[in-house]
Amino acid sequence: MLFEQSLNVNASIDLERLPLCLVIHLPTYKGTRVNTEATEMSAIYQALQKLLQISSPPQGVKVLLQNPELLTDQADNLLVMLIDNAKAQQRESFVKVLTGLRSLAQEVRQQREQKERLEEIL
Repeated sequence: MLFEQSLNVNASIDLERLPLCLVIHLPTYKGTRVNTEATEMSAIYQALQKLLQISSPPQGVKVLLQNPELLTDQADNLLVMLIDNAKAQQRESFVKVLTGLRSLAQEVRQQREQKERLEEIL
């Protein structure tokens, strides 16, 4: 499995080195949408950092379930941007890690949604 092969790469996100397009510095005011979004993105970055430290898919599932913000569209979009950035920098091992994590997150998200739909029916 590509994901398992890519786990041997020590990958981490240095938030200070993220591409400028991922780090938007806007003034934030308490209670505003911008402030809320900045807080949500910060939570996603922190949770993604945990996800990058896993050594197996079962650990990844555990981290994803403990950090549901990683199962959001925002997190998926962030992973896509990070994958594109890693491709542009020709960091193929990091591309594999991020692609594997994205696939795992998508699978967990689908399973969770199916479970929720079944619970609604029953």
